[in-house]
Amino acid sequence: MVITRLWGGLGNQMFQYATGRALAQRSGVPLQLDIYDLVDKSPAPDFAHRDCDLGLLMAPLDFASLADLGQALERPVNPLARVALRYRRERKRRNSFKEVDQQFLPELVSARSKHAYLAGHWQDERYFREAREVILKDFTMRGDYASDFAGPISESQSVCLHVRRTDSITHANPLRLLKLCGEDFYRQALDRIAEKHNDFRVFGFSDDVEWCAEHLKLQYPVTWIPESESGEKGGQHFWLMRLCKHYIIPNSTFSWWAAWLGEDPGKMVICPKHWYNDPSRQSEGLLPEDWHLI
Repeated sequence: MVITRLWGGLGNQMFQYATGRALAQRSGVPLQLDIYDLVDKSPAPDFAHRDCDLGLLMAPLDFASLADLGQALERPVNPLARVALRYRRERKRRNSFKEVDQQFLPELVSARSKHAYLAGHWQDERYFREAREVILKDFTMRGDYASDFAGPISESQSVCLHVRRTDSITHANPLRLLKLCGEDFYRQALDRIAEKHNDFRVFGFSDDVEWCAEHLKLQYPVTWIPESESGEKGGQHFWLMRLCKHYIIPNSTFSWWAAWLGEDPGKMVICPKHWYNDPSRQSEGLLPEDWHLI
């Protein structure tokens, strides 16, 4: 079986699931999910604990047990058992794909393995691009969503404009790693949309809608989707974002997936050219070739 390790929020978990799903499909084996990082709620500074949010989607979830992960609760007394444990650990190491500083692993793209363990962010569509149809099916929203905004979004040349704010200004780690998208980015992106489309409507999504409505001075009117429309774990916001025809996204895996899953054949996706403060962390396949970079 293929086991993929989950951590982070919904967007990160979707990258980890998709990469594991593609490898499992190529290899003809089941996919299991290692959620022990999510279960561990030990206090940690500048760290936001997450739950497994993939339940918002139709993806089949099979959680790996401690036995599946090959973890020994105690050191075997029997010498032969010790040898077997060392062998199992070595076998696990050889069949592991571990990402270092988010550097692309080309060997994973074509790998086939009956037993493999994946540990990484895997923020690169090359890992799962070939499995797009399966991923689209797995990432169908679970449950029925309804909103007064769904009609206007579906019936117009709708632009999803996403502003990532709260966690970017309250946690040290995002501030250290990610470039923040300011007002100038959104103004340039809207002008880029206007070059292709004369009649469009902008729908704004954010974890701090009130701040955006008050402080972002953009050249086109924005209909800000209120927090009351967010739904459990942001599921309804995610559903509404996916209904949009075009996307202006910051460096957020949440809106990255909304844009990637958007199925309008003429969609435009505009995103920052530099996702990270450190350019070496940015994999080439993080930003698909047909997306527009600013």
